[in-house]
Parts: sequence; C-alpha cells; structure tokens
Amino acid sequence: VPDAFRTFQLGVASFTLGTVVVEVYTNGNFMIDLGFPYNRNFERSFSVQATIFIGRGGFYFGVLNGATSTRVPLITNGNFSPVLELGIGLAAGVGREFRAGILAGGAYVQIEVVFQGVLGWFNPDSSGIAPARYYWAQGIVAIHGKVYGYVDFKIIKVSVSLEAYAQASALFESY
Repeated sequence: VPDAFRTFQLGVASFTLGTVVVEVYTNGNFMIDLGFPYNRNFERSFSVQATIFIGRGGFYFGVLNGATSTRVPLITNGNFSPVLELGIGLAAGVGREFRAGILAGGAYVQIEVVFQGVLGWFNPDSSGIAPARYYWAQGIVAIHGKVYGYVDFKIIKVSVSLEAYAQASALFESY
C-alpha cells in the first residue's frame, strides 16, 4: 500500500500500517510476515508516533520444511520437517518523522531489539541414523540515531542522511 494510504493521523498520534506478506506453498507450508524489520530496517514495520515518542515493530511466523526454508542446513541424508521460523523486531525511542507530498524527513534516537529463531526436526532417510533437532537463534540489541530528509520528484530524488548506531548481537546454532 502506498505511504499516503498507510498513515492515519489520530489527534497528536499517528499510526502507520506495516507491510503484510503472506506466503502459502502448494505443500501446505506458510509464512506470515507483519512488518518484520529485516536487517534492522523498520521502514516496513508498523509504527506509532505520539508527540515525541516513536514505537515500531513487526514479526513473522512460518511453518515450513527443508524444501521451503532457507534457514536450515542443506542435507542429503534426510529432510527437515517441520521447520518453525519466528522473528520479532521492536524499536522505541524519541523523535519525529513526517511525510508531506514530495517531502519527507525526520530525526530520532531509538533502542532496537530483534530476535529471530528456527527450530527444525531432522528425519533421516536410513534407520541407522537417529532423528535430531536443529536450533538457530539470533538476538540483536542496538541504539540507533538518525537525521534524514529527502525530496522525491519521481524523476529525481535528492536525499541527505546522518546515521549512527551501536549494537550487540548473539548467535546460537546447534545441529
């Protein structure tokens, strides 16, 4: 949905709808994505702004298998089924963003927390190998500040951006 139709003004607060993606596979697998901030990019996330406070967030959930998931290892001696994938990303801070026709800009400082995880069940082809579980989890905590603005004339776009962040992350994988 275009930005002009995604944002609603409710008094001093504004609400921006996130990008919604539903993937349904012919084998019955599915993935539902409600504005998850891939690569810590919250532009496609749901957003609430009230006075100087900003909150953003999104999540995804999927029930897949080894053929439809890109998060499990490639194997030749069995398959992964089912594979559960989950991601949650939230950000909260102070600042303000605006969009008015061809102009847009903003300034904010926010704390970001992002978690992604995968749980897959390995089913071997031969009876000599024991079934197993695959685990993968990643967590990121960051502080992020940004000042930006742009003018979009459709033919040419001029923008300026100043950004700083610091992050800590942890990754866990077992198979």
